[in-house]
Amino acid sequence: MSDQLPTNRPTSHYSPQPEKKPFKISWKQILLSISLVLFVIFAATNFAQIRVNLLIAEIEAPLVVIIVISFLVGMLVSWLMTTLKKK
Repeated sequence: MSDQLPTNRPTSHYSPQPEKKPFKISWKQILLSISLVLFVIFAATNFAQIRVNLLIAEIEAPLVVIIVISFLVGMLVSWLMTTLKKK
């Protein structure tokens, strides 16, 4: 029997670490960030209760909730349009 302990080092395979690319921010990311900040400021300053008439119902909610829901519905419609356009 041998008194040597096995080593866990690979013997013949050497793979260098991939070179990291520098982090770049695009104009699209900058505009999206600015738009998001402006949206949050606008929504946060509008807490008044409002009444919204839908086709079959009438609801009362804070304006910020209506703004956020409208924003999310707009994003969903935009995403669906781009997704369906690609197919």
